[in-house]
Parts: sequence; structure tokens; C-alpha cells
Amino acid sequence: GAEGAWALRAHKGLPEKLLAKSASLLGFFLPQYQHLFARHLARLQALVQTGQLEVVIDPKPFIGLEKVADAVDYLHSGQNVGKVVVQVATNVPQLEARL
Repeated sequence: GAEGAWALRAHKGLPEKLLAKSASLLGFFLPQYQHLFARHLARLQALVQTGQLEVVIDPKPFIGLEKVADAVDYLHSGQNVGKVVVQVATNVPQLEARL
């Protein structure tokens, strides 16, 4: 049967929102666009360097590989503001969050 096939999570994410609206999501397979990657990466880097695009890092700290699951749960909860980062090495400087 379908027992355990899909369970409602405590924090509603994209699957629950789509299900509630009987909606669907159509994506793309990234390797199909691999030939465009270098050009667009160069454009993104230029936008960051000129200050036209700012990368925002969520201030909640996740340190160590054992925190990866917590970071994924946090990301799926929708509470994050910006990119969620897991620091896996102790000799890497802590990134400053910009909100």
C-alpha cells in the first residue's frame, strides 16, 4: 500500500502548498543547459563584483557535518533569509550575514 509513502510535515513546505492547491511544478534538468553555464557564471560574478547583486547569508549558524540535517530542516521550514550555510571545517573564517 501507500503506507509511509508521503507524510505531512510539521512545517509546511512546497509539497504541502502544491498539494493544497492541486498544483504542480515543472522544472528542468540542469545538464541540458551546461553549455550556458560559463557565460552566465561570468555575468553573475560581474554583478556581484559591481554590487548589483548581493549574496545574503542566513545568520543562523550550523557548524559540523552532524548539523547538515538540521540545516536542511531549517531550509525546508521557510524560516531562512538568504542562503543556509553549513560550516564543516573549523579553520574556515565565519561568514558575516548581511540582512
